[in-house]
Amino acid sequence: MTIKPSAEAPGHDLYLCTPEELKSLPPECHTVYVTCSVDEVYLNSLADKMPSNALLVRY
Repeated sequence: MTIKPSAEAPGHDLYLCTPEELKSLPPECHTVYVTCSVDEVYLNSLADKMPSNALLVRY
């Protein structure tokens, strides 16, 4: 687990970040948990960056 961006700390299993910090997703990212309030446009942009078999979970 790390709070560093995936580009600075590749290979971790869990990244904690704010929506502003989440500029890109690691290539192996198959699940994103959204635990704060964000708009549909933001959620759609996340989903577009994820593999087709990935999960976007709104908490």
